[in-house]
Amino acid sequence: MPNAARKSPQSALIQKELIPRSPLTREDWDFSIVPDPELVPCLLWEFLRESETAHRFVNEWKLREEKLGPPNPNSDPEYLERINRCFKNFRFKINHAFHQNLFIYSALNGNVPFSTPWKKIPAEPKQLLKDGVLIVERPVAIVPPFGFFPMFDDQSETFRVRVRYGLYDDNAIRHEITTKFADAIIKCRPKGVAPQARQESGKGRNSEWRGMLNSLGLARLAGRYTARQLQTEMPEVYRHVAESRSDKVTSAVQNKLRDASRRFRKRFQEILPFEKRPPLCLRRPNRSQ
Repeated sequence: MPNAARKSPQSALIQKELIPRSPLTREDWDFSIVPDPELVPCLLWEFLRESETAHRFVNEWKLREEKLGPPNPNSDPEYLERINRCFKNFRFKINHAFHQNLFIYSALNGNVPFSTPWKKIPAEPKQLLKDGVLIVERPVAIVPPFGFFPMFDDQSETFRVRVRYGLYDDNAIRHEITTKFADAIIKCRPKGVAPQARQESGKGRNSEWRGMLNSLGLARLAGRYTARQLQTEMPEVYRHVAESRSDKVTSAVQNKLRDASRRFRKRFQEILPFEKRPPLCLRRPNRSQ
């Protein structure tokens, strides 16, 4: 083959990319206006966007549906196997008590493409993701009529709570349900197991989440641009990274981008222990396009 017709190693690397490169929008790297209640679901969603394992899982299932059609949850064993794989393999390791199965299923059901930044997810699927990270002592589902049972990963135990009929006032119904359910939890809790402390998202915890998102955003920028390119081609972004100092030396900004990439990669591996490869944004050809 003539030398002119040979593909460069860089071109081959681009072709092997799992996901085609798309324009980097501000929503992909600037998370400064994410509200506090959305910090955790935003962080988990954005981390999943950088996971090759998560992408492959969704893409393989989409190909399966294109060939065989949508599965029937009631009679398709492969569908049930997929759900079991999803719940077993995709587990987050994060200091936040929440029902992981609900979030994981909402994130990996393929309804929202991974190309969608958190701030551009439609309201309905975003609400499902937000519901998945609600802080609870035990994940709870409503069972009509007037019954409750906690949901466990292995579905190994259930219980119901009787509520008096004839209650028509909303506050009275709410008080009855809350009181009965609290008593049921105490009675059903195994001996020697203390109640899990409710973890409120205070300023310190929110600051930690924002720090992780900030490192992710800077890592995505570092995977596309040098500090010099940001200064000349995207001065507004450069000022944002340089903390409003447009005259700050580019070497300091470059060090900031590099340090943020290292911090993000470390937290990425901690929070997504199922992902054995580096984040996608740190494996793409730097500044090649």
